[in-house]
Amino acid sequence: MSTTTLQKRYYPALSSVVTAEDLPDILGFIKDGVQNLLSQIYYKDFQHSKGAKGDSAFYGLSIVSPQRIQLEIPGTDIYLVLN
Repeated sequence: MSTTTLQKRYYPALSSVVTAEDLPDILGFIKDGVQNLLSQIYYKDFQHSKGAKGDSAFYGLSIVSPQRIQLEIPGTDIYLVLN
């Protein structure tokens, strides 16, 4: 009987793609929380393409997280859970 050792995989943090500065100023009150959240979420299978004229673009990725991702709606005891 042989055992196989699994190697840990490296996934880059989502904060390397989207930063708090990318958010509109109207969402400034949540920038710190979003930056913290994005640094704890990782991605794989990143794809992107841009139109020939540069007026359109497509971005796609798969989110990877070692823990449950949930956001509480303040004052409601309701959570949004990413599955």
